[in-house]
Amino acid sequence: MYLYGGIVDNGKQAAGAVPGSIIASRDDAVCIATCDGKGIWITHVRRIKGKTDASLWPKVPAVQGLMELSEHRMGYQSLQRAVSVRSPQHSGHEEWSRAANSTLQDIWIDFEPLNDGGLAAYLFFDFYNGAMSTKQCRRLLKAMRYILSVAEEKSVRAMVLMGGSYFSNGIHLNVIESAEDPALESWFNINAIDDLVYAILYEFPTRGIKTIAAVRGNAAAGGVALATACDYVLAGEDVVFNPAYRAMGLYGSEFHSLTYHARCRGSDGKRILRDMMPLSASAAGHLGLVDHVLPGWGATLESAIKAQVAALTSVLDVTCVTSTGERPRDSSPSFVAEWKRGLDLSSEGLAGVRAEELAEMAKDFWSPRSQRYHPRRHDFVRKAKAAATPRRFAIHRKCDGLVDEEDDERFDSVEWFILKTSIAQCESTLMEAAVEMPSRPEKSYARSKDAQSSSCDTMDEKLWSRQPGIPKAKTRGTIFCCYYDAD
Repeated sequence: MYLYGGIVDNGKQAAGAVPGSIIASRDDAVCIATCDGKGIWITHVRRIKGKTDASLWPKVPAVQGLMELSEHRMGYQSLQRAVSVRSPQHSGHEEWSRAANSTLQDIWIDFEPLNDGGLAAYLFFDFYNGAMSTKQCRRLLKAMRYILSVAEEKSVRAMVLMGGSYFSNGIHLNVIESAEDPALESWFNINAIDDLVYAILYEFPTRGIKTIAAVRGNAAAGGVALATACDYVLAGEDVVFNPAYRAMGLYGSEFHSLTYHARCRGSDGKRILRDMMPLSASAAGHLGLVDHVLPGWGATLESAIKAQVAALTSVLDVTCVTSTGERPRDSSPSFVAEWKRGLDLSSEGLAGVRAEELAEMAKDFWSPRSQRYHPRRHDFVRKAKAAATPRRFAIHRKCDGLVDEEDDERFDSVEWFILKTSIAQCESTLMEAAVEMPSRPEKSYARSKDAQSSSCDTMDEKLWSRQPGIPKAKTRGTIFCCYYDAD
């Protein structure tokens, strides 16, 4: 078993425990006692690849992986009892405050004063490799709801998403791959992250709270959409954005069809998804995905972020105070970020956008189109060797006129994938027949020209046989003229 995400715990809970034993668990991580009387938190595990295993096992949350191991091996009867020992749970302010000692804490909130006497809520979420599982999304939403619950009492003016070493890479593909039903877990995960973006686009603005994304680490796929849903996006100069979903065979959700189009103001919103190329912070700023690029990294970058947050909220204070001295709610046009102007951000309007995106995602999970997502996710998680370098990275190879599958205009067509499946089955059947059947005189398979013409006049032939990307060959008397061009 490989262990990942070690975080030293300086508490006293490991005192007297046998080194190597599991003494507690929290948020699907386990704390293992160490010989110095402390402990180390392990967030993820991966089963060692055996000689009979076809590929690597997925990395999964430690509790899940160890519980699965205990079910299949002898001598782990005590593991379930050890894992059931939970760390003390807190409520309210204690639950979300930064811990005083070094321990596992992947979500916490810092409230810091602003120039007008209000507070900014800095929401940190440091998830391993930036992947956000269904459970992690739900816990993060719980933290957002806590900010909303104390917003009036604490005069919260802004919520700042701080992320962690990675900002976010969207849904947790390893957890999905290890699920009993990956399609269903994909559905739960994408809905959970959609709930986060909905809160950013609707729940915080209707309470008069500005949302700011401070992207200190790289972001990809749904993580980019999570950031760009905020009123303002701040990014470190060394950050890399990779907004595309297409290489994983996904249409994408997180309200990206609304936010990318509004922020990029034109065709660039679609282009960055089709190009599937990473963007520097400055390039993302040029397109409109980032509002301010800040210098430095680490503590220097964090200081620059806080200074920029103070500046942004000060501008809002000046523009949003009426002649009577009252602060209007979000219904005031001057209180809306520039890129949001003219958008339907009502609950009904957002529900419509979400329904359209999820309808496409459902095709990725369950329709014939799912053959592009499930195999790609499997190969990515299990680190399968790529057959070739994608042509978007090897531009010099595009001179042959060929394109990758995701570059084809029909990539989102369910009908195209149905046809591809049929063609693959025909090819497989033909190859098996060629191996198993003895050779016979060719005239045994000959057909009349009328029969060939009739067979080749099918609707599929008219639609697809002469489209680029469909294999063509000249044969004599073939009975598979649904995809071959007969003489």
